[in-house]
Amino acid sequence: MLDLTRVLAHVREDDRSMRPMQAAGWKEFPGERKESDVDVSKRPRLSQVRFRRLLTTSGGEDLVRAFIRLVALLDGKVNVEALGRDFRDWNHVSRGDAVRQRWAFDYYAASSANPAASQAAPLNQSNN
Repeated sequence: MLDLTRVLAHVREDDRSMRPMQAAGWKEFPGERKESDVDVSKRPRLSQVRFRRLLTTSGGEDLVRAFIRLVALLDGKVNVEALGRDFRDWNHVSRGDAVRQRWAFDYYAASSANPAASQAAPLNQSNN
């Protein structure tokens, strides 16, 4: 719980309009385009390299640093409920894979391609 508190200490504003990777990722599905081939305003705030590294982060101090970096990239404006729930569930035996899958769909703006993934954890519902 202390690790989550450390992450949330960097949040300046609770933005419930979207989940963290929706805010940090592509604004529209990139297809085969590279970040360098897209107008700066449409590029993800979190680079694809950092995103892939984040997905493979297993926990501990590395996960705390990755989430703090994400909050910083979002200028401290993030959905606190979603971020906290996803941080807590990141390594959960039965929910961790679903969290990372939803983050991947959100990052690539592909949630509409997999409605089950985008609705797997509604923003106003807590998973215990």
